[in-house]
This record gives sequence, structure tokens and C-alpha cells, in this order.
Amino acid sequence: MLYAFDDVEIDDRLYQLRRGGAAVRVEPRVFDLLLYLVKHRDRVVPKAELLTAVWQGVAVSDSVLSTAMNGVRRAIGAKGRGAGPIETLYGRGYRLRADVAERADPDAAVAPRFDDAFVGREAALAALRGALARLWKGEGAVAVLCGEAGIGKTRTVEELAREAQGRGARVAAARCPESAAAPAFWPWTQLLRALLAGDAANGLPAELAVLLPELRAEPASDPERFRLFDAVTERLAHAARRTPLVVWIDDLQWTDAASLQLVTWAARELRGDPVLFVVTVRSGADGAPALAEALAELARLDSATRIDLAGLGPDEVARYLEASVGAAPPDAVQALCARTAGNPFFLRELVRQGGRPEGRPPRSEPQASEVSEQGGRPEGRPPRSEPQTSEVSQLGASEGRAADRLAAWTESVPPGAREVIRRRAADLAPRTREVLALAAVIGREFSLPLLAEAAALPREALLAALDDAIATRLVVPVPGALARQRFAHGLVRDALYDDLAPGERARGHERVARALEQLAPDRGEPVWAELAHHFAAAALLGCGAEAVRYAVLA
Repeated sequence: MLYAFDDVEIDDRLYQLRRGGAAVRVEPRVFDLLLYLVKHRDRVVPKAELLTAVWQGVAVSDSVLSTAMNGVRRAIGAKGRGAGPIETLYGRGYRLRADVAERADPDAAVAPRFDDAFVGREAALAALRGALARLWKGEGAVAVLCGEAGIGKTRTVEELAREAQGRGARVAAARCPESAAAPAFWPWTQLLRALLAGDAANGLPAELAVLLPELRAEPASDPERFRLFDAVTERLAHAARRTPLVVWIDDLQWTDAASLQLVTWAARELRGDPVLFVVTVRSGADGAPALAEALAELARLDSATRIDLAGLGPDEVARYLEASVGAAPPDAVQALCARTAGNPFFLRELVRQGGRPEGRPPRSEPQASEVSEQGGRPEGRPPRSEPQTSEVSQLGASEGRAADRLAAWTESVPPGAREVIRRRAADLAPRTREVLALAAVIGREFSLPLLAEAAALPREALLAALDDAIATRLVVPVPGALARQRFAHGLVRDALYDDLAPGERARGHERVARALEQLAPDRGEPVWAELAHHFAAAALLGCGAEAVRYAVLA
């Protein structure tokens, strides 16, 4: 979840605080304290509650809380104790007074979920269940889920975790933040906190105290890496002796190299223990050397399974629509599949933007009363030979709402989807962004020779510029067409195109039109309609006459 107020943005999944769009480095306790105040901003939070929630029962003085609160104020840009949105109520506690906006983190998007329903992913779940079954044979296993952002990796593992807990297994989960502010071994710190809750009184090895200083009264010296890894592995084995254990690390691509080494070490050492390691990895990020090496080591284990998640198919998209808006017209299913390629996050954002029919709650199955909108009659209503005036107006209103929804699904880019596309594009090199903008002018699918000509780049330079876009799956090859590529989702193309300023857009269309004129003799087919379209879009640059000429020829 993302929380925003003033110029502050808090990302509880990435473990990141941003001000004015720039990341702010904060201590873990300071971040946890701020996040707790944000989540409980509707009331005054007593000091005792903050100490319990943030310091997890470790005995600390009020001065520690005051110091951390000063750190919170500095982090959000408040200049003094009385300044800023954090109010101190002496003798009572603290309260955050700010208008906080909440929105879902797009990179945490999950496969569609309708109440308790879970759409698709049958093959992935079958593979995960096979890995889980090994635990009750006393064997270990590893499962690696790969896929682009928003494809449903997290939601799929959530479903597995629910089933594992239902069978009596213990699940320990950690998420790796996309932030340099996270300390080393952060996912393992989260895992061990969950596994060792309540064990502080039993004493901990010094090696583990390095990761969990709050569970030990005195600080420990830095151990050798081998001793640390061995201590962590032994603690996992100890937990698994009580009950089968699922260790889930989400977004492994963001973690540090030392944590990756510990993952491979523990998975290898615990092959004979009932421990299932489940890790999720974003496609395109697995080329980083440390991550690639870790994934290769995991793949060499006999118990390892790799699962690559693709987009939802048309049948699954139809089930989504049935549950969310009560009907799945074929044209709507086709349009949503084309624009989202079945990416659950983009699909969900589009459907939310399109809205739901008035007064109709989400359902897993459409009811009989809904058939009237498609030409049938509501349940319990006798048939009539002629529709009444009120029915005709209701039908027209229904068709109007359906048309509005279809237009929203096919023509607009939801804010949440636009934001995640911008974030992914912002990480690319400047030349790659320029090439993608020009490709968006051409359309969802584009010819590499045409793009090279329009961009005035040699073919090798163009391919180099597109490499990062392909790695992040903003662009994908067109099967069977070596000289063509396309945007992975229609929404990606639309978002990039819409972000162009009018002048930049017109110049792009003119460059594409001039390139088409140069390449037309080599294409062996009329391109007059394309030329008319691009010259018309560049009319403000004085290309109107050329647009008319080619329109007549077309």
C-alpha cells in the first residue's frame, strides 16, 4: 500500500519513504514508527502502544521513543517539535494530523480476487502443491515463481500459503524492498523475527543476534559468514522439526548479495528437512549477476521447480468480468485481452475505472435478473409481448452504461496503471525512452526498419536501445516476425503516447511519415492510409496538404 500526504509518500511494500519523489534514507525503527502513526491516524496513539508495536516488547525507555519520533519529524521535513503534522499530546501520546491518500501499490498487484475466489493459475498451483506435498514426506523443496510486475506472483503464493496453513504447516514470509535504505539481510531479519517470536527468553546464538539485536540485551560482535549461515539454517531446521515450514521471500530481485547467498545455502543444506523455500522474481531482473548466480544454484537442486506466470487467458478474463460487473460481453473480453495481455493488475485497474452497473454488487455468477439487460426477462416477472416504456428506457440506460464501460476499457489509461508504466519507463536510459516514445507514435506493433529510419539510428544502435525495454517486458518480440516488435500491453503504448506533449507528438508523427515515404518503395505495398494518418497528426507543423494528398490516394 502507498500512503501520501503533503509531499511525503510511504511505500510499506518497498520499505521506502519518499519526499518530493526522492527516496529518503531512514532507520528501520523510524520507518516503522511513521508507518504505524499513518495507519492509526484516526486517533491518538499512546506511548505504550507504540513501544509494544514498534519495539515488539523489548524494554526501552521513553527517551528512545522521543528520539525516534524526532527522526520521524526530520524524515518528513518537519522543522521542530511543534511543527509539521505529528502532534504531541503530553501524557497521552501522538497523533498524525494529515489528509492521507491511500492507493494500492501496482507492483504488489495480484491475480484477480473476488471475495474469496481465485481466478486461474491452476497449473502454477498444481506445481506448488506438488512441492508442498514433499514436506509431509520429510523432504525439502524449492519453488521459484517468475513473471512481470502485476502478473500475480504474490497472489499465487498467498493462495499456497493459505492452503499450507490449512494443512498445519507454518509459513514465514518476507518481502524485499526496492530501496537502498534497507539493511543487509533484511528479508532474513523479517523471517527470523517471525520464527523466533517469543524465544528471546530462551537465549540466542550470537550469530543470530547480529540480525536481531532487539532479541538480545548485549550487542554481539560480527561473526564469520559461515557461522551466521549455519546458525540461520539450524534455526530453520529446528522450526521445521515441530511442523513443516514454508519460507516465502517475495521480490527476491531487490535483495542484497549476502541474502541471496544465504538463500542458496539454506535451500541446499535443508534438502532433507521439511522446508519449502518459495521465492518470487520479476522477469527482466534475473539477469543481474548475483541474482542469476543464485537462481542457477537453486535450479541445480533436484527438488527445485521454476514456474513462469503468463497473462490470464480469455476464459479467465471473462470470469473476472462476470464476477466484477456481472457480464462478460465478447467484445469487452477481446478488448481487455488486447490492452492488458491478461496482466491482472492492468486488468483490474481498467475494470475499476470502467465502473460497475448501478446497484449491482460483485458476484461470482450472474443472477437471472441480470439477463434482462441482454434481452431476457427478470426472474419472477411474467413475459409480455411488448416491452413497456419504462423497460425501454432502462434498457437504453443499461446499454449506455455498457458503452461507457467499454469506452473506458478500450480508450483510457487508469491512473494506477499509468503510474506503474511511468515508473518502469523512468528507470530506462534516455535513448531507450526516446525510442519507445517514437515507437508509441507508430502504434502497438512496429517495424524495426521503420523505427530505425524515424529515429535516425543505425540498426545496431536501435537494437541496443530496445534491449532494456525488452528486459523489463515493456516491449516483446512478435512471434515469427524478426523485424517487428510490439508493446507488451496496449496500455503501455497508450500511456507512453499520452505522455507526449502536443508538439512532441506532432514531430513524432512527421518523422514517422517521412520515414514511411523513404521506405515505401521497399515495402511493396501501398502505405497511403498510414501516411495520411501520420501527416494529419502532424498538421500543426504544416503537414495538412500532404495529409489531404495521401488521403485522396488512399
